[in-house]
Amino acid sequence: MQLEVEPFDMDLRLTKGLFKRGKGYAVRVAVPTEYQLILGKKEIVRGLGTQDLAEALVLHKEAIAKIVSSISEGDVTPTVGETNKRRPAKQGATISETAHRWLAGADGIKNATKARYRQHLETLEVYTGNVEVTQINRELALRFMEHLKRTPSERTGELLSARSLQSYQCCLASYWRVLDHWGLVDPDVRNPFSSLLRRVAGQKKKDVLGRETLLEIDPDKVCVAA
Repeated sequence: MQLEVEPFDMDLRLTKGLFKRGKGYAVRVAVPTEYQLILGKKEIVRGLGTQDLAEALVLHKEAIAKIVSSISEGDVTPTVGETNKRRPAKQGATISETAHRWLAGADGIKNATKARYRQHLETLEVYTGNVEVTQINRELALRFMEHLKRTPSERTGELLSARSLQSYQCCLASYWRVLDHWGLVDPDVRNPFSSLLRRVAGQKKKDVLGRETLLEIDPDKVCVAA
């Protein structure tokens, strides 16, 4: 006996606006033409804070609804700079507190690496005056790296080695990804600590300390594994 199955319509809108970003999921909403000049962008992207597809499917509709509502109410900040000024940071979202939270729960990082990362983040904390993480941007990251290149080590009295600078970059880029995962920073902002040591187009090939070399170093490929 052959069973008859009634046809049904699959809801293709289920995943509309949902996409994979890095290891996690995010939603994308196109900004209506009449709002684009006001908001200064053609689309709005928000991370969902999950790497699980099933959870993302549950969260994405509510996230999209909030974005659409904020657009219609004119509550979407037009630029990243204004976002950092006008959006209050979550309680405890300073460099020191988030760094402690990250490393305290990072049981997959070796103790030696964790100690080095803690020192790197404490240096960033002192340099910035322990700002809220929403105030971290590319300009600050570049200035901090230049500061590191010019500042002698307290232990040796010499300038930091290329390996040490690469360790800083690896640590800080990982730290930012954790902040993004926690939803503490603007998901539209590119990781400000990414490729800080990469040679700028038009420059001679130099090592990370600025010395000319025949071998170009790609710091993103030589980060010390945790």
